[in-house]
Amino acid sequence: MFPRGNLETVMSSSISSTTPLIEEEDATIVPPEIIIFSGQKFVTSYAAFFASIHNEKTEESYSRALINFFRYLKRKSITDLNTVDAPRMALYLKALKRRKNKKGKPIALATIAIEISAIRMFFKSCVNNGALVASPAAEIHPPKLRRTTGATPVIVPEMVRLILNTIPDKTQANYRDKALIAIMTFTFYRISATLSMQVKDYYLIGDERWVKAKEKGSKIHKMPVHPDLREIMDQYIVEADLEGKREALLFPSSHGKSGRLNGKPYSRTAAWKMVNRHARRAGYHDEIGNHSFRASGITQYMNMGGSLKQARKLAGHSHISTTMLYDRSEDLEKSKEIARLKF
Repeated sequence: MFPRGNLETVMSSSISSTTPLIEEEDATIVPPEIIIFSGQKFVTSYAAFFASIHNEKTEESYSRALINFFRYLKRKSITDLNTVDAPRMALYLKALKRRKNKKGKPIALATIAIEISAIRMFFKSCVNNGALVASPAAEIHPPKLRRTTGATPVIVPEMVRLILNTIPDKTQANYRDKALIAIMTFTFYRISATLSMQVKDYYLIGDERWVKAKEKGSKIHKMPVHPDLREIMDQYIVEADLEGKREALLFPSSHGKSGRLNGKPYSRTAAWKMVNRHARRAGYHDEIGNHSFRASGITQYMNMGGSLKQARKLAGHSHISTTMLYDRSEDLEKSKEIARLKF
């Protein structure tokens, strides 16, 4: 798998016989100019680097990071990766810390961390594939992100219920929207995993409904269906005419104003616009994301006394430290304590 954003796909006949190439299916992939100029081993390293990434969002982030790095080198008239050394990498880290976003503010520490991680991994691939003896990025490290609570906006349970209840029962798209929001809230699934689900992933075990989705790292994550979610899902399956269509997408896109589902993939961006549209209809005007419903579900589970250990399993987190970011019980205690004030 190679990122399309910084690669040019051309027919073999238009390529010079001396140009290093990466063969993929029926097309010839031409890596960035600096990779080609640096030699065949760098081409191999570049290919191996992206082949090791199995998550689409990670691939996109790391691709952008390398594009930014290669553009920086070009501005500094560096055309061969063999000449990049540790001092140059230290200068790039300083440049990253000075970089501004579109609003003119310094870029987030998380962005710097992603870019440095991508560059370190790329140069590690260069060492592993014999392009370099040692990595020039070995001595630079991503900034430590010390966060005790998550940054994702969490919606209070009453507002989640209001958002669901104010979605009109008019079109197939409306039923899909309600089911999509509900499944992220009650199963803690990420949006990418949810949108890739098929009808067969909503299934019966005895008298109980279960769902399964392919999460990060291609892990299959199975969850029992909450009674409230089952009611919403069963109605959606009927209204969307999805019964018996096991291989169909569970949450497809829809046709314009008619609201009829068309069986085509539904994008994360379209889902983001959808959840904000329904949130505004319910009177919630702060911007939220698809992840807000996953975060809200996990947070509510913790606030209702759910254990940290079980929350980690239900959320599919690899490390319990990630789950701890969703523990907002301290915020609730602060709210109760501040309410003691009387004047």
